[in-house]
Amino acid sequence: MCRVVLTASSSGLGSAYARVEVMDRSVDSRLQSVDSRLESVDSGLQSVDSRLESVDSMLQSVDSRLQSVDSRLLSVDSRLQSVDSRLESVDSRLQSVDSRLESVDSRLQSVDSRLESVDSRLRSVDSRLESVDSRLESVDSGLQSVDSRLERRGFMSWG
Repeated sequence: MCRVVLTASSSGLGSAYARVEVMDRSVDSRLQSVDSRLESVDSGLQSVDSRLESVDSMLQSVDSRLQSVDSRLLSVDSRLQSVDSRLESVDSRLQSVDSRLESVDSRLQSVDSRLESVDSRLRSVDSRLESVDSRLESVDSGLQSVDSRLERRGFMSWG
């Protein structure tokens, strides 16, 4: 009758271990998903960064042209309207860049919020794993006690 109880306890330990393995695989899977999403976000940010560098280069080029036009304005009054239209174009481009930067900032905040949510979930999983570990230690201690009692009574030990 004791062996049946021990077998049932061992089976329960195996079942708990199997559940821990399932949880571990689930956590690994979720972490891989988070890594994949972070790589995607990083790729997107690199693309935005590249575009911003291109815009910056373009703006530097426009700035250089504007300096040249400004020096010519002293002697060439007839080109004033052309310069004004170029300045409006630059301003429009700057507004567009500003709008894009605001969009990127909004997306970054959204990603940050999602990362905080993932972090919270991971902490919850960690807490659950600690609880399972504590329970397994308690079961192990109980099994050692039963094993010790069986040895004192002359039965075979499990270990």
